[in-house]
Amino acid sequence: MLQNHPSITSPTVAEPAIHHFTHLTGVLQLYGWTILFVVVAVLYIGSKVKPWLQNYTQHNVTSSYKKMDTGAVQDRLEAMERARLRMQAQHDEEARKFAERQKELLVEVRLVKGKKSKETDCWQTDCYLRVFPLQPEQLPKPATAKSQPKKPLKPAYNPLMGGGSSAACYRPSRRGGPSAGG
Repeated sequence: MLQNHPSITSPTVAEPAIHHFTHLTGVLQLYGWTILFVVVAVLYIGSKVKPWLQNYTQHNVTSSYKKMDTGAVQDRLEAMERARLRMQAQHDEEARKFAERQKELLVEVRLVKGKKSKETDCWQTDCYLRVFPLQPEQLPKPATAKSQPKKPLKPAYNPLMGGGSSAACYRPSRRGGPSAGG
């Protein structure tokens, strides 16, 4: 009864797949090295031909520009110049606006600093005068003579020279590492 069933007597789906797989493995066993050599050769030749092909197409493009009539070239150059001028005008306008904003900010900062310095000066002088009232002879006198420049603490001091005690200067470690002698 099972032998007359149509699904058992007909070939299954796996049989053609197995047949194709065995055929493919047989081809690879016979011609595997040849296929590998051909693929590598095609890749190598392709890498050598690609720069030549790019150079050839670039040459064709430049030669097509040379074949153009002077009117088309002149129109293209004029269009490029108009675009350049338009972009330059936009840039100049943006630079002008930016400079105006910077000036406004600088004026605002100076006003704020001026107000703060006036407030602190008033507060400091008021507090100082309350604690230490000034006599007319103690009023500050305008400085007419220039103050003399200060002498350096140590003449010809250079911190990179390692002046000072030998314990405080930097010495790099030995490069060879510890040696066992001999």
